Amino acid sequence: MNFVSTLVASAIASGSSENAVAQQVTDTYSALKRLIADRYPDVDVSAVERKPDSEAKKASLAEDLDDAGAAHDHVLKSAALRVMRAVRRVEGAPLKPPGTAPTGAEESTASAAALFSGAVAAEDKGRVQEAEALYRRAADNEHAGAMNNLGLLLEDTGRSPEAERWFRRAADLGNATAMSNLAVRLRDTGQVADAERWFRRAADLGHLTAMNNLALLLEATERPECAEEWFRKAAHAGHTGAMTTLGVLLEKRGQVEQGEAWYRRAADTGEPIAMFNLGLLLEDAGKVEPAALWFRRAADADHPTAMFRLGVLADDSGGTDEAEAWWRKAADAGHPKAMFNLAITLEESGRSEDAETWYRRAAGVGHPASMFNLACAMQQAGRQREAETWYRKAAEAGNVAAMFNLGLLLEASGEVGKAESWYRKAAEAGEAFAMTNLGGLLMESGRPEEGEWWYRKAAEAGRPVAMCNLAVAMEKTGRMIEAEAWYRSAAESSYPRAMFLLGCILDHRGQTDEAEIWWRRAADAGHPGAMSCLAYVLAMAGRVDAAEIWSDRAAAAVDPGPTPVPVTSPVPIGFP
Repeated sequence: MNFVSTLVASAIASGSSENAVAQQVTDTYSALKRLIADRYPDVDVSAVERKPDSEAKKASLAEDLDDAGAAHDHVLKSAALRVMRAVRRVEGAPLKPPGTAPTGAEESTASAAALFSGAVAAEDKGRVQEAEALYRRAADNEHAGAMNNLGLLLEDTGRSPEAERWFRRAADLGNATAMSNLAVRLRDTGQVADAERWFRRAADLGHLTAMNNLALLLEATERPECAEEWFRKAAHAGHTGAMTTLGVLLEKRGQVEQGEAWYRRAADTGEPIAMFNLGLLLEDAGKVEPAALWFRRAADADHPTAMFRLGVLADDSGGTDEAEAWWRKAADAGHPKAMFNLAITLEESGRSEDAETWYRRAAGVGHPASMFNLACAMQQAGRQREAETWYRKAAEAGNVAAMFNLGLLLEASGEVGKAESWYRKAAEAGEAFAMTNLGGLLMESGRPEEGEWWYRKAAEAGRPVAMCNLAVAMEKTGRMIEAEAWYRSAAESSYPRAMFLLGCILDHRGQTDEAEIWWRRAADAGHPGAMSCLAYVLAMAGRVDAAEIWSDRAAAAVDPGPTPVPVTSPVPIGFP
């Protein structure tokens, strides 16, 4: 491999090791990373950052740099040399090119270092038992890096208590990465105060991950100002996650330009979340084309929600096929809302079986709207038991429409008590249809005061059926003025039964002409009682032929009554 590529890979490994924590190292290292991101955006250095001691990871990075055309990049070479010089200055040793044999004091730890290198190589090749044995031998020779890596290996194989002991031994020897790993272990086991202490020790040594984790812990324990201070320190030192989080904090506070600047810095290093957030910010500002470019970069970095947003943008501009393609990619990556939107697209284009498959996948990962749509499909197919199962799951997940439809199914099957319970839950969540049906059940079970209360709530929410039912309850108790007002409101909302009953009140009061107007409107809307009354009025007025026509229509008509219909196609969700 080319010298420049090998040098850059070594510089990335040196700059991301636990010992490279001084400011001059982090500054030169961040500059090198930005240069790689600008010139070779397809090259990913994160594998070496995670395991800087891995020769296999360094060789792979060098090969990627070769393939990207970095072999003769003298600017990149100079930046890598600056990192190496900064690291050597911190370590108090002269600059030596990769591969130079240790001398002097280094020879005293050569055995432990050799064991450590052998362990890393064995782990890279999947020989875990061999790696563990070598790590233990190196750790017994006080090699802090081996203690840390042994802790990681033990944690990965389910031996967390022993892992913690090795993290602690390495941390006590001053290994910043072990301090950070120990803090994570303590945090995850609820020992927050101890975790914070170790995060601070590692952060004070300049460990980027510890800085960011300390900030997250401070944020979680409601110390936002202290958290922001550490997010800033980590961001300035080159931690892309901290840059992104800082961007979020600033954007939420209304400092959009500053937030955008941090998103851009993180995005320029290849951070997918920052790319996505930058896309959202630009989209909110009406800059759809640059937003789409950042969404695409994030999608190319396998960010599922960016794929989802690209689908939404395509759908908004009429690109149905492109939208479907992006939603399918996001759905394949496990994005529930993309699965849902894809299912709707398939359903609308007549591909019902494929739609059902995606509804089931989304429902299986807990997406309530998909559960609801699947239930509707099952109900329409006559599979009532399965429909009830999915309505129940969606309802228990908080889907209000599912609560209402489940109530309908239960009421139809005679389980009135259970139906009332689900109507009540939906009504308390603000569903006016459920308020109406709950009011009806309460009236039928001899609880008129509570029934009327729910009718009134639904009527005030604009439900004509509830307005009419409320008016009927008032008329029965002699409150004719208020009853007429609610009949009129329902009638003016084009509810046929209210038109008919309002006509009856008016006719009883001698206002036959207005009664005829309302009966005619109700009759034209198909109400049999209104047809009969209109026929009677016409006959009394001598208009026998017209009366006979309406009488025949009334005889042939059947009043279907109010039948709530389940919603089957919710609008695709546009936001993550």
